[in-house]
Formats: sequence, C-alpha cells, structure tokens
Amino acid sequence: MLSSMVGRVGSFKKMLATSREFSDFVHVPIFTINIKYLKHPYPMYRINSLLTLLLALSSASASAVVYEQDFGNSTGTFNTASSNSTDFIPSTQPGGGEQYVRIGSGDGSWVLQPSTLSSGSGSELLATASSSSSRNKFAIYDFLDSTSLYQMSFDVEFSGGTDGSWNFVFGNGDGGDNDFAKTGSAISAAETFANIVFQFDAGSGMTAFSNGTELLSDPFSQDIEYRVEIYANNSTSDATYNGGVNTVVAGSYDLWVDGLLVGGNLPKSSLANGIAIDSFTFWGQDSTGNGAAITLDNITYSTAIPEPHVICLPVAICLFICFRQVRRKPSNLEL
Repeated sequence: MLSSMVGRVGSFKKMLATSREFSDFVHVPIFTINIKYLKHPYPMYRINSLLTLLLALSSASASAVVYEQDFGNSTGTFNTASSNSTDFIPSTQPGGGEQYVRIGSGDGSWVLQPSTLSSGSGSELLATASSSSSRNKFAIYDFLDSTSLYQMSFDVEFSGGTDGSWNFVFGNGDGGDNDFAKTGSAISAAETFANIVFQFDAGSGMTAFSNGTELLSDPFSQDIEYRVEIYANNSTSDATYNGGVNTVVAGSYDLWVDGLLVGGNLPKSSLANGIAIDSFTFWGQDSTGNGAAITLDNITYSTAIPEPHVICLPVAICLFICFRQVRRKPSNLEL
C-alpha cells in the first residue's frame, strides 16, 4: 500500500512542477479545497507532506473489503435431491469466496426469481427447507482479505412453515475440517463464531436462538421482510462502529434488525480468538412438507467493521493547515 501511495504522491509532484498555481482546486476524499487564495508559492514540502498524510489516512480508513451477492438477474430452479451445484448462484466479485447450493435427501428447492422484497431489484433467492435432517444448504466460504472483525447484512423473509428451521452460521472452516466447504455437513463448534437458528412455530410464529440461547426479544415473525445486520468481533480487544457510537466487545457480536439492536454483545461460539471470519452459510431442515421457506437478497459482507469516524482525522488536519495559509476569510474554503 505504501509504494502505491508514494507513486500517487509522485504523480502530484509532476503536476505541481508544471505550474506555479497548478490548479484552483485540490481534491481529497469527501471534500474539495479551493487553494487559489492560498499564499504562493505554497511550500512544496508542505504540499507533499499534506498529500502523503491524507492518502495514508484515507487508505487506512478504507481498508475493509466489501463483497456483495445480490443474485443478479438470473432465474431458475435447482431441486435435484442429494446433489449440489457450484454455478447455480451468480458469482460474486473476485475474492468474494467459493459458493454452492445443495439439496439434501429430504427434497425442497432453491429458486432464483424476480425480487418480491420491497428492497430488492433483479433476482432474489427463495429456498425451502428439507423435510429431514439432511440439509438444504447455501454457503459462501474462504473469501479473501478476511480479518477477526466482520460485518454482514442481508434482507430476509420467512414464510410457510409450522415446524423446521433455518440456520445462519458464520465463522472459519480452518478451525476444523472446513465444514463450510462440505455440502452436506453441519458446521462444527470449533469453526463457528455464531449460529443463529430461526425456528418455525405454529401459525406465523418464530423463535430465534443465538448459539443455543433464545433471543428474548423475539425479533422475527413469518411473512415480514427484515434487514439484518451483524457486527462481529473475534479479536482480543473491543471495537467500535457507527462513528464510535457503538462498541462490540471482544468475543461477541451485535445483532441489528431493521435498525434496532435486538442482541448486544452476544457471546460467540467456539472459534478460537483472533481467527479471521471468512465464511457463512444458510441451511434449512426438518420441515414437514418442505414448508419452511426463506427469501434472501442484498447480501453484503465486509472483511472488517467499517469505521466512518476515521476519515474525520485527515479532514481536520487538512483544514488546520489550510486555514493557517489563507489570506482571506475561511469562507474561501469550499467544502
């Protein structure tokens, strides 16, 4: 990253050398500074130092890699019992991980269809759970640049079942035999950071569990669309997000549903401290008549917890330096 950053500063140097004022504007991330009112010649060492600092801090604040699976615009059905497919689901962007869907021996289906969720566009993924303990499973695993901090969000709706369950598990298969990559397997505790179980009940009821403990807020019901967000911390120190407003302690995760914190600092499962989180899976099972359905769309997963407040530091530094050089009023700085 450092060599790339130095190269970018070098490009600025060449541009600056061709003109005393070089431009009326210098552009840096998220703001623009009007420099035509600065004293000239503006000392080159200060410009170089400022640009280097801004680029370094901006790069640090943008170090997280965000992947997306929105299922494109494809349509189709995969429902062959006791089989799996690695190309039924549209590919993610490079580095976004390997993926597959599987149908167990208890029937059911995976369907790519035009979006029915209000937040969706293009296609969505609709699935029905297996009627037996042989899982119907969708997984994305071994995505690149993963860290011990993890953020994920997705749109989801549950429907149609009076029994059975859907599990959502995330962690790292390197903690065991990589059960994320094994199409028919559950995920061992050693590979699991969290296992959220959505249990279908009679009527439209549902009960949710995190690593075996019931979520007392009962945040889910059938036939309602939800936006779920996960902020997970498998490091050995606390982490903040949302501009430092929220803290997720080491070895835990926060669960948000439609913008409400329904589970704060929920304890993790048995994934070893410091292990990166690089895989997740959804699987459904034990549903009479394959009734328990799940609809998914707009899945995003990040290799770190975003920290929007980090970008404020380069802004403040730049403004401090520039204000000291301005001959006119501060209003000549265009933000």
